[in-house]
Amino acid sequence: SVTVTQAGSETPEVYSLTVDPAALTFEAEGAAGQSVKVTASGEGITWSATVEDAAKEWITLSATEGAEGETTLTVTVQDNPDTAERSANVTLTPSAESAGPKAIRVTQEAKVLPPSLTMTYKGGTLPEEGFVSDYIGRGHFSVDVCPVNVSWNVRTEYVSGGTGWLQVDKFESAQSSAIIIDFGLNRNDSPDPRTARVVVTTDAEGVGPFEIPVTQEGKPDFQSTILEDMELTSLTHCYANVSPNHDGRDLPYTRWDLRFMSEDVSYENSKGAFFGTGDRLTVDLVSEPIWVNDDAEYYLPDGTYTVVANFNSDENLRVPGSVSAGAFTFSHPRFTNGTWYVRIEDDAYPGDQAAITEGTMTVSRTGEEYVITFEFVSDAGFAVTGTYEGTLELHPDA
Repeated sequence: SVTVTQAGSETPEVYSLTVDPAALTFEAEGAAGQSVKVTASGEGITWSATVEDAAKEWITLSATEGAEGETTLTVTVQDNPDTAERSANVTLTPSAESAGPKAIRVTQEAKVLPPSLTMTYKGGTLPEEGFVSDYIGRGHFSVDVCPVNVSWNVRTEYVSGGTGWLQVDKFESAQSSAIIIDFGLNRNDSPDPRTARVVVTTDAEGVGPFEIPVTQEGKPDFQSTILEDMELTSLTHCYANVSPNHDGRDLPYTRWDLRFMSEDVSYENSKGAFFGTGDRLTVDLVSEPIWVNDDAEYYLPDGTYTVVANFNSDENLRVPGSVSAGAFTFSHPRFTNGTWYVRIEDDAYPGDQAAITEGTMTVSRTGEEYVITFEFVSDAGFAVTGTYEGTLELHPDA
């Protein structure tokens, strides 16, 4: 007999792992968890789920492992504190290598900041009174602007004193934003101040408008007629009156009357007058007390002398190291009261002058030679500077 045996066909087990959906997107804040259907096929198959290390602080899974069949995996996220989007992978790895790992891409939107606009000046708050320039128009201010999710603009509203005297510009780049407020050396020749406001607006409801007050001071009632900075480079000699102490005069200071002149200007004591054409700077100051001596040798002490109010306004101002500010006197300009620059032409005075009301004078002496540096400011607000190098022609009042 013949026996025939036919073997049955063996079908290998097929393993698979799928995720649906394979990508999730969450809002930046308050996002609800989202579900992913995980389907694992094949007898005995299992799987594990892991979040990449960099995202473990903000992604949470409802399960980290599963088995054959369908499983609902819930993915939740923490609020995103950053203004940049973030993303990471959740990887599902099957026990059957043939099924292959699957990834769920998790993306969270950037935090959206509420619209706002802040302004700062030199790292701090804007001055409560706004920005103020002198009457000459030397004010220049830069206000830093930090806009968040808003578009902004700026305009000028003039309140008093006419229009066109203020330049306001908006600056904006990827790195910074600013408002430039510039008075542009536009002089205010009125004694009254003039005012405006810089108005900042945005396209966001409830953000702005903001107003920055701006003031330009009125022209003061000053005595100077020279309305520009000046540097004295022509001073060549100095007639110096000094009043040392003696038995009949015992003061806590010594007065010096210094009369600096350019080459073609001279002073004749017998006539009590200046002659010639050029520059004349008269400085009235007090030093530490100096006593009369038989040799009639007197030296202006080294140091820095500071301009104070005119000595005639208060005797207590005569403190060693002080310079008397310029003030009017009936003998002006032939004889000045305090510290003045005066221009002389052909023995006469055309009216070019500067009353010194601020600043310093620095004295340094080597032997008989002095180096005297002037860093003065006139009552009109302009600089009067220069350096004198030379001797002092002394005329002691002893």
